[in-house]
Amino acid sequence: MEKNVKAHIVTGFIEAGKTTYIQSLITNDFFHKREAGKTLILAFESGQVDYDEELLSEYKTKVVFREDEDIREFINEGIKDHDPDRIFIEYNAMTEGLWEVLTGMLDIAGITMLIDHSTLNLYYRNMPQKMRDMIAVADPVIINRAKEKEALDIYATPFRIMNTKALFLWESPMGYHEKIFGNPLPFDPSVSEIVLSDKDFPAWYVDALEFPGNYEGKIIDAHLQIKERPDRDGFMAGRMVMTCCMNDISFLGVEINAKDMKIQNDMFVHLKAKARVKEEGAGKRLVLDVIDMEAEPYPKDIVLSVLR
Repeated sequence: MEKNVKAHIVTGFIEAGKTTYIQSLITNDFFHKREAGKTLILAFESGQVDYDEELLSEYKTKVVFREDEDIREFINEGIKDHDPDRIFIEYNAMTEGLWEVLTGMLDIAGITMLIDHSTLNLYYRNMPQKMRDMIAVADPVIINRAKEKEALDIYATPFRIMNTKALFLWESPMGYHEKIFGNPLPFDPSVSEIVLSDKDFPAWYVDALEFPGNYEGKIIDAHLQIKERPDRDGFMAGRMVMTCCMNDISFLGVEINAKDMKIQNDMFVHLKAKARVKEEGAGKRLVLDVIDMEAEPYPKDIVLSVLR
């Protein structure tokens, strides 16, 4: 490829609204005036909604559909024939091997994931790993076809653990986009001493990661597992959490400062600590200064699940 063509992937399960999203974006006057030149759409599926190719031609946009040819050949031929200044890719995550080819051949500028609320629970329950894989690399994640954004609150903790940096948006029935998952917490964050149950911990962890200042000076009381820090000396306190399936279990923890206390890797404790915000590079993170810590037997459910 002689010139550096940026590609934007629009992904999601079948009938999530990918075709409509891409066409609406390209034919938006603001986009068209700002993004000069030609656009190529590489479509790897054909949904219920068809592209209006006559309309798109007015915006110097060409759509090519993959049929039976090799993925690499399809991409190269599309670029060669149209000589685009940008590429949009309609990507169905169910197409095996496609992700590796796309990221290996093209300069990916961004990834947008669309989720149809009417089928969200079905895919979340039956194909959690696929959903997790898509959410993990996307920014933004747009959930459409939900009448009210409050209906999405149950997905706040698992989705934000899957991708702590993504912007999660609700597309209203009127078509505007609004940020979701602001602060749906199962505990009262305003009290001076926060007692975390097992089900509270994942939500607290995500919120503390995003808004550490909200917990400055507060006492945290929780039953946690101790782990050695993988990157430097010291320990972390947290829990093993499953966000989607058995293949996606991670230890989610924060640094602890427990001077003069006997600590062993993997011990389970009842911990009471004072939260402190620590500057680190350009960011901030929470540290727990331990006040009291008592060893406990391992609980029956050592791995927490955020699945509902």
